[in-house]
Amino acid sequence: MNIINYQLHILFAVSLFLTGCAAGVHNIYDQTDGSIVIEYNAYGASLTLTQQAKNIAQQHCESSHRDARYIGGKMVSVWETGERHRFDCVERSIKVDELVEAVKEAQKSNKTVGALENYLGCIRDNVPVLDDVNSDAHTVAYGSHSLCIGLHNSYVDTLLSGLNYSIKYRNIVRKSITENASNKVIPYVLQWRKMSQYPSQSPDLSDDLYDSSPQITL
Repeated sequence: MNIINYQLHILFAVSLFLTGCAAGVHNIYDQTDGSIVIEYNAYGASLTLTQQAKNIAQQHCESSHRDARYIGGKMVSVWETGERHRFDCVERSIKVDELVEAVKEAQKSNKTVGALENYLGCIRDNVPVLDDVNSDAHTVAYGSHSLCIGLHNSYVDTLLSGLNYSIKYRNIVRKSITENASNKVIPYVLQWRKMSQYPSQSPDLSDDLYDSSPQITL
């Protein structure tokens, strides 16, 4: 090998080394609610975890108030320069006040307001029909809520769709709303009975009778 060829080989080796310092375009190979796999070409001799990959993973997990944790990576194949790196989204500590405020904000959306109005409209229609006066208020409230359960579920689903939290925290919110939901209908039954006895002195069955404030415990 002459001196020129030797120098060319040296330059080629150096260029490969320098190229290994810069990874190629980062693509999302796969993602779920709780994980993400990022793929890119990196020309090093071993796996290269880039800061850009970390940033993409954190951004994905941040959307549901979680943090990205690196799980591991692998080469696409021995014949290619591609690498795939997986991150899982891990729960971070959430304060009750923070979650309550997020629920209140989600309740303000037009879709959530509309879904709640549909449910309460159903309640207003059914309370007078089911109330036989002799039954206790809770029984009538439970029956009315049961007839409107589909609309109530739609309300809850619509509200939860506006919460950018993990499934774990959305389920906590769902439970807080659906558990003993019929109890919130009792004011409608009592008001209806007042209206029946004193029609000129009692207000209508308005939406204000429904207490939508979230009662959440973590």
